[in-house]
Amino acid sequence: MPSKIGQKYNIEPKPKIKEVFDKMVKDGKPMNQAMIESGFSKNYVSTKLKKTKSWDILLKREIKDEKLISVLNEGLDATKQSGTGGMLLDTEKGQFGHTDIQYPDYPTRHKYLETGLKLKNYFPKDSPTTAVQVNINRFKDYE
Repeated sequence: MPSKIGQKYNIEPKPKIKEVFDKMVKDGKPMNQAMIESGFSKNYVSTKLKKTKSWDILLKREIKDEKLISVLNEGLDATKQSGTGGMLLDTEKGQFGHTDIQYPDYPTRHKYLETGLKLKNYFPKDSPTTAVQVNINRFKDYE
Protein backbone atom coordinates (compact mmCIF):
# COMPACT_ATOMS: atom_id res chain seq x y z
CA MET A 1 0.00 0.00 0.00
CA PRO A 2 1.27 3.49 -0.74
CA SER A 3 2.32 5.34 2.38
CA LYS A 4 1.04 8.72 1.19
CA ILE A 5 -2.27 9.76 -0.24
CA GLY A 6 -2.00 10.16 -4.00
CA GLN A 7 1.15 8.03 -4.23
CA LYS A 8 0.94 5.52 -7.07
CA TYR A 9 1.84 1.86 -6.97
CA ASN A 10 4.87 0.69 -8.89
CA ILE A 11 3.15 -1.81 -11.16
CA GLU A 12 5.10 -4.19 -13.35
CA PRO A 13 3.47 -5.78 -16.40
CA LYS A 14 2.59 -9.46 -16.21
CA PRO A 15 5.36 -11.68 -17.62
CA LYS A 16 3.13 -13.41 -20.19
CA ILE A 17 1.93 -10.10 -21.60
CA LYS A 18 5.48 -8.74 -21.66
CA GLU A 19 6.56 -11.83 -23.59
CA VAL A 20 3.87 -11.19 -26.22
CA PHE A 21 4.90 -7.54 -26.45
CA ASP A 22 8.59 -8.44 -26.87
CA LYS A 23 7.85 -11.00 -29.58
CA MET A 24 5.84 -8.43 -31.49
CA VAL A 25 8.20 -5.48 -31.12
CA LYS A 26 11.60 -7.18 -31.17
CA ASP A 27 10.89 -10.22 -33.37
CA GLY A 28 8.26 -8.62 -35.61
CA LYS A 29 5.74 -11.42 -35.12
CA PRO A 30 1.99 -10.92 -35.62
CA MET A 31 0.06 -10.52 -32.37
CA ASN A 32 -1.95 -13.74 -32.68
CA GLN A 33 1.19 -15.81 -33.31
CA ALA A 34 3.04 -14.15 -30.41
CA MET A 35 0.09 -14.80 -28.10
CA ILE A 36 -0.08 -18.50 -28.98
CA GLU A 37 3.70 -18.90 -28.58
CA SER A 38 3.49 -17.20 -25.17
CA GLY A 39 0.89 -19.63 -23.90
CA PHE A 40 -2.42 -17.89 -24.57
CA SER A 41 -5.21 -20.02 -25.97
CA LYS A 42 -6.34 -19.55 -29.56
CA ASN A 43 -9.72 -18.42 -28.27
CA TYR A 44 -8.30 -15.49 -26.29
CA VAL A 45 -8.99 -12.37 -28.31
CA SER A 46 -6.13 -9.92 -28.83
CA THR A 47 -8.41 -6.94 -28.12
CA LYS A 48 -8.77 -8.17 -24.53
CA LEU A 49 -5.00 -8.19 -24.16
CA LYS A 50 -4.70 -4.66 -25.52
CA LYS A 51 -7.14 -3.39 -22.90
CA THR A 52 -5.09 -4.64 -19.93
CA LYS A 53 -3.17 -2.37 -17.60
CA SER A 54 0.02 -4.34 -18.37
CA TRP A 55 -0.32 -3.54 -22.08
CA ASP A 56 -0.74 0.17 -21.32
CA ILE A 57 2.34 0.13 -19.09
CA LEU A 58 4.41 -1.57 -21.80
CA LEU A 59 3.26 0.87 -24.47
CA LYS A 60 4.07 3.89 -22.35
CA ARG A 61 7.43 2.51 -21.23
CA GLU A 62 8.72 0.94 -24.45
CA ILE A 63 7.33 3.17 -27.20
CA LYS A 64 8.71 6.63 -26.58
CA ASP A 65 7.02 9.70 -27.98
CA GLU A 66 10.24 10.83 -29.68
CA LYS A 67 10.50 7.58 -31.67
CA LEU A 68 6.82 7.68 -32.54
CA ILE A 69 7.14 11.27 -33.72
CA SER A 70 10.17 10.36 -35.84
CA VAL A 71 8.36 7.50 -37.58
CA LEU A 72 5.20 9.58 -37.96
CA ASN A 73 7.19 12.35 -39.63
CA GLU A 74 8.62 9.86 -42.10
CA GLY A 75 5.17 8.46 -42.83
CA LEU A 76 3.55 11.87 -43.05
CA ASP A 77 6.03 12.77 -45.79
CA ALA A 78 5.31 9.59 -47.78
CA THR A 79 5.37 9.97 -51.55
CA LYS A 80 4.60 7.77 -54.52
CA GLN A 81 6.57 7.55 -57.67
CA SER A 82 4.73 8.31 -60.85
CA GLY A 83 5.24 6.00 -63.81
CA THR A 84 5.46 2.43 -62.60
CA GLY A 85 5.87 0.95 -66.07
CA GLY A 86 9.16 0.84 -67.94
CA MET A 87 9.94 3.82 -70.06
CA LEU A 88 12.43 3.43 -72.88
CA LEU A 89 15.28 5.86 -72.29
CA ASP A 90 17.88 4.79 -74.83
CA THR A 91 16.66 2.72 -77.77
CA GLU A 92 20.12 1.95 -79.10
CA LYS A 93 21.42 0.50 -75.83
CA GLY A 94 18.05 -0.95 -74.77
CA GLN A 95 18.11 0.78 -71.38
CA PHE A 96 14.86 1.09 -69.51
CA GLY A 97 14.00 3.28 -66.57
CA HIS A 98 11.16 5.01 -64.86
CA THR A 99 10.22 8.58 -64.23
CA ASP A 100 11.34 10.36 -61.10
CA ILE A 101 8.15 12.32 -60.57
CA GLN A 102 7.10 12.14 -56.91
CA TYR A 103 3.67 13.07 -55.58
CA PRO A 104 2.13 12.86 -52.08
CA ASP A 105 0.78 9.47 -51.02
CA TYR A 106 -2.18 10.63 -48.96
CA PRO A 107 -3.62 7.19 -48.05
CA THR A 108 -0.26 6.10 -46.61
CA ARG A 109 0.14 9.37 -44.74
CA HIS A 110 -3.33 8.93 -43.24
CA LYS A 111 -2.54 5.38 -42.09
CA TYR A 112 0.66 6.52 -40.37
CA LEU A 113 -1.13 9.31 -38.57
CA GLU A 114 -4.09 7.20 -37.49
CA THR A 115 -1.93 4.29 -36.32
CA GLY A 116 0.36 6.55 -34.32
CA LEU A 117 -2.50 8.31 -32.61
CA LYS A 118 -4.20 5.03 -31.77
CA LEU A 119 -1.00 3.54 -30.33
CA LYS A 120 -0.64 6.26 -27.76
CA ASN A 121 -4.39 6.49 -27.09
CA TYR A 122 -4.52 10.05 -28.42
CA PHE A 123 -7.17 9.09 -30.93
CA PRO A 124 -10.65 10.13 -29.74
CA LYS A 125 -12.63 7.18 -28.55
CA ASP A 126 -16.06 6.60 -29.99
CA SER A 127 -18.52 7.88 -27.47
CA PRO A 128 -21.85 6.14 -27.18
CA THR A 129 -24.44 8.06 -29.10
CA THR A 130 -28.10 8.14 -28.38
CA ALA A 131 -30.71 9.00 -30.95
CA VAL A 132 -32.94 11.82 -29.82
CA GLN A 133 -36.22 12.61 -31.45
CA VAL A 134 -37.55 16.12 -31.16
CA ASN A 135 -41.08 16.93 -32.22
CA ILE A 136 -41.70 20.58 -32.94
CA ASN A 137 -45.24 21.71 -33.40
CA ARG A 138 -45.92 25.14 -34.70
CA PHE A 139 -49.13 26.65 -33.59
CA LYS A 140 -50.43 29.65 -35.45
CA ASP A 141 -53.26 31.85 -34.40
CA TYR A 142 -55.80 32.12 -37.16
CA GLU A 143 -58.34 34.89 -37.15
